Amino acid sequence: MKSQYKYEQGQATILFNNKAILIGGKPFFLQEWFSKGIICIKDLLNENGQLLSFQEFQSKYDFRTNFLNFYQVVNAIPKALVTKACNQDKPLKENYLGNHNTKIQLAESTAIDLQKTKAKDFYWQLIKKVYYSFPTGTKKWNNTMSLNSSEWQHIFNLAKQICREDKLKEFHYKFLHRIIVTKKELCHFSIK
Repeated sequence: MKSQYKYEQGQATILFNNKAILIGGKPFFLQEWFSKGIICIKDLLNENGQLLSFQEFQSKYDFRTNFLNFYQVVNAIPKALVTKACNQDKPLKENYLGNHNTKIQLAESTAIDLQKTKAKDFYWQLIKKVYYSFPTGTKKWNNTMSLNSSEWQHIFNLAKQICREDKLKEFHYKFLHRIIVTKKELCHFSIK
């Protein structure tokens, strides 16, 4: 849904549970880092945009951590995400530190309240953003005979009214979409 609504608020630069930052082939979460406010890649960078050393990290956040954990995390971060974090204006930590703002603005007219939204609401958001195109079989048929879209719509709906047999409905569908396998196609696939 993020890609459909072009919703990007720096999720790619979040350290934890990020599919691009893996330790042992899996996303990770460090509770003690999260409680100190270390959430984004930008939190591990100095003012020059370089990754902090272990000593700088300890002095900046004033807590003792295992140096192996630190170097695991630093080495797991791809260079592309580090440059993206450097170019990002400011990380939106308020979304992750519990400011109790549960609304997400997907578009100008679309907002989702995460506490009240159910699965069907997400489903309908996806349905509304899906763009349907007219069947491609009609494009091929229009080369030999020209019909407008309302006539094609009527032809596609005829299958329900004309036949009751499932085999006939299937044939009607395949015929309209020009996917009936003939000797020409079988010869093309070296079957016949």
